[in-house]
Amino acid sequence: MFSRAVTLKRALLFIIIIFVATPCSISYSNPLLLEDISVCITLLETTLETSPSTFIITAQPLTDNIEIIEEDFVLNKIGAYAAWRLTYRVENLSPDQTMTNIIVHDNFGDELDIIAYHDEYSQGVTPGSIEVWTRGQMNKYFLSWEGFSLSPGQWGLLTIDIATGKNPAGKQEYTSCGIYNLNSQNTLWYETDNHKRTEVKGPQFKVKIPCVPYISIDLSGTYISWFVRKPGDYFTKAAEGSVTASYPIVVTFSSFDDLSNENTTDRIPIFYALNTEEPSQWIPAMDLNSTELTLNTSDNTVNFNIWQRIVVEGQGVNTYTNRGVITFTLQNMEIP
Repeated sequence: MFSRAVTLKRALLFIIIIFVATPCSISYSNPLLLEDISVCITLLETTLETSPSTFIITAQPLTDNIEIIEEDFVLNKIGAYAAWRLTYRVENLSPDQTMTNIIVHDNFGDELDIIAYHDEYSQGVTPGSIEVWTRGQMNKYFLSWEGFSLSPGQWGLLTIDIATGKNPAGKQEYTSCGIYNLNSQNTLWYETDNHKRTEVKGPQFKVKIPCVPYISIDLSGTYISWFVRKPGDYFTKAAEGSVTASYPIVVTFSSFDDLSNENTTDRIPIFYALNTEEPSQWIPAMDLNSTELTLNTSDNTVNFNIWQRIVVEGQGVNTYTNRGVITFTLQNMEIP
């Protein structure tokens, strides 16, 4: 009787890459009062110049769970208290014109509360007024700073502290991952001596909260045995699998080879096919090691199959084995 036992073992290795940056730490002792804080050089700043004015807007974190990556704030945890300081500086650069009827307006994300604000001016400037109000079910905050003029060389500075609030259900914002507006409709209006009305649009700062990466893999088995009674060309569906993950998965293969026996030089050629119900093209075992399969598993489940084919052509009666590694890599994706 001609018989063979063929064994395939697969070891699974999961690789998850998470980018972590070191945040800038700032002392912020009382979130309800504007107090002196240690200054962090990590901030976002935009300077807008429209003759005769300069409008400088900065935003910096006040809690150490916020990082700045590229030009966005990144909050490293859902439902964590976080605070920022925004400053709006208006300065008259003209040697001879006066800026009058100055208005600075901004509003803030639904998830944020204004917790403190303060204005200051250069010598000789009559202070303006600050109005803060809310609107809508989420109590969205709006702010208007107006009612002052700036002679040549004078300036005004508004400082605002904002922080994540709680939603109507009492849960600490932000309650889910995603991209949020820190502010919007940041605008400066003013007139000059010739009564020309000027509008300057400021920047919109963004807050990104990464979704926690996850991966779940289900395989019907990691071991298969063939019992072959006579020479021939055989194939079977060796494994069925499914992958659910937060981002796309790249599947790679390593250490695959033909079936062999340590006591003989005989080898049994083995081939593979991926993701097809009825294989039409087969990949030799050695070539499988340079094969890469991408599964579009962005918050989705993707099913796949691994087919196996062996060609028995008179090799000696014995037990032949091989072993391979399948690696599932969760792709390192940019925050959406």
